[in-house]
Order: sequence, then structure tokens, then C-alpha cells
Amino acid sequence: MHRLIPYFYVLCKKSTEREKFSGKIASYLKLSFLSVEDLTKVKREIQPAVRKNKERDKSHEIYTRFGRPLLQFADPVVLAFDIETTKLPLKFPDSSVDQIMMISYMIDGQGYLVTNREIISQDIEDFEYTPRPEFPGPFTIFNEPDESGQVKFWSTCPTG
Repeated sequence: MHRLIPYFYVLCKKSTEREKFSGKIASYLKLSFLSVEDLTKVKREIQPAVRKNKERDKSHEIYTRFGRPLLQFADPVVLAFDIETTKLPLKFPDSSVDQIMMISYMIDGQGYLVTNREIISQDIEDFEYTPRPEFPGPFTIFNEPDESGQVKFWSTCPTG
């Protein structure tokens, strides 16, 4: 089983002119933590500086005590996923006997479905699931030959 590592990205100090001409748009720093508690503690520590600087110049930049921009919070990316398995009724899945049938995930409103063709009888075509007009749900489908291919494919988290 994979352990999810809590993290967030921060936008680093503004690029130099040389970086701008190289085609590089921005640099982000990924801050990873051993626990959600550690992540929350760091965010709580820097939030007062963020609020103060937002008020000061209406930017999202965090300044050092010398007033130079260091970093900026990146826009959040929303990822949701669901894994459907074969299992006995009212039981938790057991990896020694149960297989993954489908993995569905959505990243910022774009859905993906990864199927296991050993269990699903035929390929599934792309579709749209829109439960409400304000929540459009286009889905791109990836039909994989077996559970191993399905898990390898999903672990790269392709986004089309």
C-alpha cells in the first residue's frame, strides 16, 4: 500500500530576466511533510506573514524581514479518487483475493476512469457525468488489460 505524503507548493522568488527569456515561467518549491500535523503547523506559522503582506501590497507574496519577495502560495489543485474492487458483501477488500475493477479520479473538474479488462467485459468509451450544471464531469477512459497494468498506469496519474 502506498503512503500519501502531505505537501504543498510555494512559488519562489520572481525570476530573473535571463530565466524569463529561457521560457521558464516560474519556479515552485515543493514542501513535503512527514504528517498532516507538520504541514498544518508550518502553514499556521507562516499565515500571519501572508495576511500581513496581502494587506500591505495586495499580493500573495511572503517577504523576508528585508522586504524581498521569497515565495507565493500556488493555486490549489483538487484531486479526488475512488477505487472499486471485487469483494464479499459487507467486507473490506483483501488484496490477497480481491482485484481492482476500476479506479476513477478527478483533477480540477476533469475525470478519468482506469478499468481492468480482466473483470470489465468490454472497453468503455469516454463519457460525461454531470450531476448538476455547476459540476460538469467529462471523463477520459483508459482500458487496461489487467490489474497490474491498471495500477502502473494510475500511479503515473496521467491527465490526458
